[in-house]
Amino acid sequence: MRQDCVLLIQDTTNLDFAHHPSTKGLGHLDNLAQYGMKLHTTLAVSTAGVPLGLVDHQMWARPPETFGRSNQRQRRPTAEKESQRWLTSLERAQQRVPETVTVVTIADSEADIFDLFALPRREGSHILIRATHNRRVETASHLWDAMRQRPVAGQYMLELRRKEDVPTRQARMSVRYATLTIQPPKSRLKEPGLQPLQLQVILAEESSPPTGHQAVRWLLITSLPVSSLEDALRCLHWYSYRWLIERFHFVLKSGCRFTTGERRAPETCTWYRCLAFVVVDLRSASPTRATMQRGAPGRRFTASIIAHLILRRTRPPCVRPSIGLHV
Repeated sequence: MRQDCVLLIQDTTNLDFAHHPSTKGLGHLDNLAQYGMKLHTTLAVSTAGVPLGLVDHQMWARPPETFGRSNQRQRRPTAEKESQRWLTSLERAQQRVPETVTVVTIADSEADIFDLFALPRREGSHILIRATHNRRVETASHLWDAMRQRPVAGQYMLELRRKEDVPTRQARMSVRYATLTIQPPKSRLKEPGLQPLQLQVILAEESSPPTGHQAVRWLLITSLPVSSLEDALRCLHWYSYRWLIERFHFVLKSGCRFTTGERRAPETCTWYRCLAFVVVDLRSASPTRATMQRGAPGRRFTASIIAHLILRRTRPPCVRPSIGLHV
């Protein structure tokens, strides 16, 4: 079915090969005791939350000399940092998705990068990013203060998915939205060509969290038009699909046992990524997420079981599949 609008969800994960210390070509992860590779994926999803395919992926190993250099990040341009992966994936996706299709790049707070906001985009290409920096806006205010001064436009109920020992619960969210002019970072004010950006900002905050629970807060920055509560709720709904990319990476590493066996050849890596996408598609096929979470009759297979069954009945191809299998 033809899609008029596609959500392009980006995320990064660690591929930890610590159980294979003799494997060559790996790099450090969060500390020197963890060795493996970094994987950055862009998953295409319909506006109804149905996975459509993999649009882009980047995989790399960190050189050992880069460990401990995080305090030098502000002095280096984005193109020389791992942060460039967000910009690269956006540019690649714009080239691979037809120009007649509207695309919305969705990412968590790791992608709160001014250069990503300022990156030239083709017509019909938008961003929807969760903010983490309390950026300067207008002339004397900051992002959080500016948004909390806006009146509440409405409320909605958000279902928080179960995490480890925390059960599923409902959160009543208050929604504010505004169009703000975001200033460049102070450390880069002297850079030529770096101009303030006018973007839409949406703040969704839990009004009265239960005792013992931390309030849920989403602060989103977007280039999409937001002139009504309906527009803001649509953006919040689309951002809620970000869990699909986390599920994809989880299935790749656990259900597909990607990091527990021998290091994969490139063509086998592509096969495992395709397999993980199939599992995500299967798990999202139930009529509602609530039904899927409860484990309705006929849908009680876990991601690991589904992946195991597929692996038992198939073998990785001997040639690398074309991009047509991913998109």
